[in-house]
Amino acid sequence: MSLIQDWIGQDKDNGEMIKLLKKKVAKIEHEIDYKKADKIFNFIEEFMTLPNNERFKIIPYHKAVLTLMYCIPYQIDEFVVIVGRSNAKSILDVMIALIELFLFPKPNSVIALMATKKDQAEKILMKHFRAMGNCQGTVINKFKNQFKLNKEQILVKDNSILKSKGTEISIYASNEDTLDGGREQLVIIDEFGAFKKNPLITIRQGLRKNKGTLFISTTNNVIRGGAYDDELESWKEWVKDDDFSHWVFYYALDDYDEVKDSSKYIKANPALGYTLSLEDIQKDFIGAIGNPVKMAKIITKRFNLSMTDSTTIFTKQIVDKCLVPPLDFEGRLVAIGSDFSVRGDVWGTVIGYRENGHYYFKAIPIMPESAEDKFKHLGETVTHEGINNMTDEAWDAFMSAMNGSVPIALNYDPNYAKNFIDKFEQTYDIEFYNKVMQNSFKLSNTLEATQKLMEEGKIHFDSKLLAVHLMNAETKINDFGLMRIIKKGYTDKIDLADALINLMWWFLESEESEDYFI
Repeated sequence: MSLIQDWIGQDKDNGEMIKLLKKKVAKIEHEIDYKKADKIFNFIEEFMTLPNNERFKIIPYHKAVLTLMYCIPYQIDEFVVIVGRSNAKSILDVMIALIELFLFPKPNSVIALMATKKDQAEKILMKHFRAMGNCQGTVINKFKNQFKLNKEQILVKDNSILKSKGTEISIYASNEDTLDGGREQLVIIDEFGAFKKNPLITIRQGLRKNKGTLFISTTNNVIRGGAYDDELESWKEWVKDDDFSHWVFYYALDDYDEVKDSSKYIKANPALGYTLSLEDIQKDFIGAIGNPVKMAKIITKRFNLSMTDSTTIFTKQIVDKCLVPPLDFEGRLVAIGSDFSVRGDVWGTVIGYRENGHYYFKAIPIMPESAEDKFKHLGETVTHEGINNMTDEAWDAFMSAMNGSVPIALNYDPNYAKNFIDKFEQTYDIEFYNKVMQNSFKLSNTLEATQKLMEEGKIHFDSKLLAVHLMNAETKINDFGLMRIIKKGYTDKIDLADALINLMWWFLESEESEDYFI
């Protein structure tokens, strides 16, 4: 294995994104200037200290980042490093600033460091520079009379003996609309995953004009729907192309099952054994027991698993376990869960039974033919010619889809329910009618139990549309750690997921279900 491949990570410790990165690197590794790389490493280790004045030993993944940033014959337009928390990512910002000022300097350069807040940027760079200025042997201490340093700017004097004379490094908060009039040759962004708004469009325009570089170091998306989510999918494509001006180091676990296996943690934590230990991560987990919100943040910050996914209670991996070939419910005794909808939307119903601790379900999605069905391609929606779902045409469609199954219980959201209940009472001999507090925190235990049964392979259904509705649902967690489900996006549908949970509430919480289903 070549040096660069070794620095990126051992093959056995690589996630899928890092494996793809290494394939891309292999195409140009013969062009790497390792002598230049050694010059960088020696400079950093000789002239840089940590804020506590201890000497710093470069971590292998740092070597890989700096080598591709400075030691290949290609203009670097954008470089992104995504690692778990406590992996010394922000020290890369400091190293790059030192390299630009002292090792490969250009006069009158304009460099920007952006963080969520100005005081965070100041802590990353300015306080670190001040600490080095007070430490004998550092490059900052050696040349401290050659520049001015305040809370918001490092300015190399115009009459400095340094080749970087006239260069300025300024700090910015993520909510500032503009940088320095688009004069920057380098923009360094720290913890991009915490940015609410995306400043990169404007930044890229200025850098493109100046043939500059954008460098981002971050952990994962702590702000759902924020700037990070806007960019992540395009970053992932960079490891698949031959554009050597764009690089992403995306250290992450590949799926949630790996959270249970500490031997996989290095996939998201390339500084494991250097700046953090397994014990550090395990302490986080212990501190989050019983607090789903805290646990979700640990999973996203330590392992770079998506925050959106970590609050998606029914992930694709879980739902895929439940899908089975077509089920036959004709003549079966069943219970019903229903989420009534009157106009232009899905009336979502799930019917099911329990047998030997396993649960079997069929979905009945009903809607008018005139309504827009975004999942028409799945061929599962039962449509009717009525103007809404309370018409005789809708009820006939429902009856046909029931296919002779015999309902013993109806568990429903009371909204819009009265006319529907009348039809059920006129048609079926249902013993149990239960109003369910749909989408309330009172269903938290039902949600958790349903997820667990799905993971254990004890829930089975034959509807891809139900699978989609389940994956469209995410959890909202209150201050007491209780959860309810909401839809991820405004146009997403979760009617069948709601119906399933209404039904599971009866199976799990009512004693009556035990009289009819084993």
